[in-house]
Amino acid sequence: MLRILLNQKSDTLGIGRHIRAYHPNMFKEDWHTEFSSLLLKPKGEVKIIRTRVLR
Repeated sequence: MLRILLNQKSDTLGIGRHIRAYHPNMFKEDWHTEFSSLLLKPKGEVKIIRTRVLR
C-alpha cells in the first residue's frame, strides 16, 4: 500500500500535515514530489486481548 501511495504522490495518511505542524522547517512547498521520494518504514504492534471461535 505504501509503495502505491508513493508512486501516486498521494499523501492520504496525512504525513505532510504532521510535518507541517510539528517540523515546519522540514516541510517543502512541493510536498507531493518530496513525499514520493521518502523512505517509509512501517512499524506496528498488535495486542491480542481475546481469542475465541467466531460464527
